[in-house]
Amino acid sequence: MPNAAVDRVLIVLRVDSCHAALARQVLHACLGDRISLYSIRDDHRTGRCTFQVRLRCCSVDTLMSAIMAGLPEAEFGAIRAGARAFEQ
Repeated sequence: MPNAAVDRVLIVLRVDSCHAALARQVLHACLGDRISLYSIRDDHRTGRCTFQVRLRCCSVDTLMSAIMAGLPEAEFGAIRAGARAFEQ
């Protein structure tokens, strides 16, 4: 059985708060049930939302392409490997 710790990644995405609902729609449209878990943190001081999305490694390219097509102003942060990446 493959090690579950290496088949998932955590990707960080930042968008303007006014685009948070659109970013969520893009995530669900392009990945659907391949998303394991995600959280959204809205920073009212900066007007930016941070999404932390855990998904299968093979889906990272799909996610990045879809987000850039729908939200070209989105910023991508670190990509962390492993199931424990979300526990930071």
